[in-house]
Amino acid sequence: MRIKRQVAFGLCIFSLLFIEPAEFQVASATTPECVSTSCFDVVTNPLTGEIIGHGTSTHPGTSARRKTGSKHRVTKKKPPRISKPVINPICTIDQLATFTCIKTTAPIVLTAFVPHTSVTPAKPKVISTEEVRRALPLAHLGFQPGVGAVVNVPVIFWSGVTTPAQFALTLLGESVDVAMIAHFRWSWGDGSSPATTSSPGAPFPDRSLTHTFLRPGRYQVSMLTTWSGSAHLGQTSIEIIGAPIESLSQLEVVVGQAPTSLTTSP
Repeated sequence: MRIKRQVAFGLCIFSLLFIEPAEFQVASATTPECVSTSCFDVVTNPLTGEIIGHGTSTHPGTSARRKTGSKHRVTKKKPPRISKPVINPICTIDQLATFTCIKTTAPIVLTAFVPHTSVTPAKPKVISTEEVRRALPLAHLGFQPGVGAVVNVPVIFWSGVTTPAQFALTLLGESVDVAMIAHFRWSWGDGSSPATTSSPGAPFPDRSLTHTFLRPGRYQVSMLTTWSGSAHLGQTSIEIIGAPIESLSQLEVVVGQAPTSLTTSP
């Protein structure tokens, strides 16, 4: 009895090596359980997790069998696809090398190309009289003799400025050449008519500007200086605009009576 059992066990092992696994075999029509006209069997593949169904059907009066089967696969989820960045076609080579130029969902705004044009620095077209005034010499009235002026003897006067006055002013980074000429209006204070001259006068021995008082007294003499001229930037004329450039200078002149002396005729 023991030998028979060993032989049966060996046959079972041999059959397992050559016979197809049970989960892939089609159910036999002679299976005792299929006693009706149709039979359906369901198994699961342990390796893949697939559900396999086997079915048979028997028609009355015939021994033909129809095999049916259905397989249900377990759908495995695929990992999400990572899209590669789209390289912006207007990137530079350095940006592509450092991966700093990646196309985004934001629209690319392209600005219109504006050709570079050189801008010529502005040049002065006008100059104010106030700027000219600050560069002009200051007039100061003088006369001789300062003490001892007498009637009927000419008194020498002068303005204390040099005319024409020439100088340069810097405007908007440009050097502007200015030339100004002075005119003088003298009021003597003794009731006589004023005098207008272009001569600035000078101390003795210059006698280009004099006035003679006819009576002794104290006289308030005034000198009004008015400037006018032109300005140029190279060969271009610059307009001088603004209020007139004027200055007033005054002083008191004391005139005495000339002494008289009696002499005997020879």
